[in-house]
This record gives sequence, C-alpha cells and structure tokens, in this order.
Amino acid sequence: EIFAPGVIAEPKAEDGAFVEKGTTLVILKGPSHEMLRLERTLLNVMSRMSGIATRVREFHQTILKAAGPDCKTKLLDTRKTTPGLRVLEKYATRCGGGYCHRLGLHDAVLIKDNHLSGLTPPQVAKMVGKASKERDALVKRGMEIKFFEVEVDTLEQLDA
Repeated sequence: EIFAPGVIAEPKAEDGAFVEKGTTLVILKGPSHEMLRLERTLLNVMSRMSGIATRVREFHQTILKAAGPDCKTKLLDTRKTTPGLRVLEKYATRCGGGYCHRLGLHDAVLIKDNHLSGLTPPQVAKMVGKASKERDALVKRGMEIKFFEVEVDTLEQLDA
C-alpha cells in the first residue's frame, strides 16, 4: 500500500504450498504505472523467498528420506540473513519445513566454540556458569531468553 496504494494483490497459492512451474502465484490489479513501479522488486523478493522455501524443503525431504517419518530432527535456520529481509527469509524457511533457531542476538544466550578457544575445561565451566547467572539476571529484568546454547569442540569441554 505504501509504494502502490492503488494496487490490489490477489493471491492464487497458499504460502508454503508446492506449485508446478508456470503456476500463477498472485494477480495484481490497479493502475499500470503503479504496478510497474512495484513489479521488479516484488518479483525479486518472491523469487528469493520461493528459492529459500524450496531449498529448505529439499533438505527437509532428504532428512526424512534418510531417517524415516518418525525422525525428530529439526532443520534450523541461521541468523545470517539479507539486511532488511530477515523476517521474510525466516518465514520462507518455515514454509519449507524448517524452524527458526533464533531471531537475533537478543533472544538467546549462545557461547560459540570460538569464545572458548584456548580455554581449559575448568575455565569453560567457569565461563558457562557466569553466563548462566547473567542470563538469570536478564530474565529477572523481563527479557525473554528462549534458550542457552554452548558449542564445544571436545568431549572434555562437554564434560566440564
């Protein structure tokens, strides 16, 4: 409505639905000059989101084929998204059968393996303990922390 207030979009396919090549996905109605102003950007965004959903669906189907229909494995996305398109790209991932790992730095505590590089297992344990206390303090102040994750490179780090 902002860029083409006179244009009405009429969807012809459900989000996440498998469609054959050549299927009409949306019909635009309105003044031609407004549709032309919108057309290229809309096509580019739709193509990108469709590509993401399709690729995630391929990965998802590969996992199910290898592990069977009772597989509990979840395909997670990354926070590394195109500037300005994060929410759309994460939605496209969901449409393809994937899951949102996290939306941003604000909704989880993540200690990556490179944060632990060079630390001894006791130092890793101390760092994780300190981060856990800081997480608890953030939650008490009203922040929603969905999970706490630690990446490790060795079984010794895991045991710490």
